Amino acid sequence: AKDEESKEEGDAQEAKADVEQVDDKDVVLVVDMGKAHFTAHLVEFTKNKLKVLGTKSDATIGGRFFDNVLVKIFSEELLQKYKIDVSKNPKYIARLQKAAEKTKKVLSTIDETFFEIENIQDRDVRTKVTRARLEQECGFISTEITSIITKL
Repeated sequence: AKDEESKEEGDAQEAKADVEQVDDKDVVLVVDMGKAHFTAHLVEFTKNKLKVLGTKSDATIGGRFFDNVLVKIFSEELLQKYKIDVSKNPKYIARLQKAAEKTKKVLSTIDETFFEIENIQDRDVRTKVTRARLEQECGFISTEITSIITKL
């Protein structure tokens, strides 16, 4: 518990640098989503002091879920368009996961990109993916995140 408090205060100190103080007090929501963990801290800044008002986290939500959604989208498309079932081949799944992570990062900065895999059963395949589609498919994750934040 003591280590968690130190991490919370460390996260809050990092966030403090990005906050412009208005009046005497600011309350800021600091969100950290890693590969496999989500944490939200509600922090109050008063002059040169900070106080962590609350922390909520969930070890079942993380960036990997967005990756998994992209893998699912592309797996279904490979099966439908090319009759390639990647679900039974761990090497193909690993390659899809790597491409999904790359695609997710690109979609965080632009509205659409291509999900590309080379040499799947002697084929190079690609499909266009939009940020809107990813957001639509990940609606359940957004709902979970909102639920966690509202509990603060």
